Amino acid sequence: MTVANDPDTLEGQGQRLMELGEAVAASVDKLSDKAESVHGCFGNGEIGRLMEEHHGEVLETALDVLYVAAYEVQSAGGDLKDFAQQWRDADDAAKRDFGRIGDETGGG
Repeated sequence: MTVANDPDTLEGQGQRLMELGEAVAASVDKLSDKAESVHGCFGNGEIGRLMEEHHGEVLETALDVLYVAAYEVQSAGGDLKDFAQQWRDADDAAKRDFGRIGDETGGG
């Protein structure tokens, strides 16, 4: 993604990041549901218990990492959208200030 040079583009990029984060979270939800379906597939014996314990822990850690990543992407998108609004507000304030200065000096 290239750096935006206007607030509208920046806001659009933020929106796309938020949507990407939501899509990742939805995919992780589906993966989590699928992971539940393999519960007990290693059998009921000691080996099955150990395999499930180990792989279950690894899977839970991976899911947690993916959920955090999805949240961070959504959060970054929100930050970009907020910054786009701040950019617009600053532009509007500058226009008002330059207009006022022009009026005060007789140039505007």
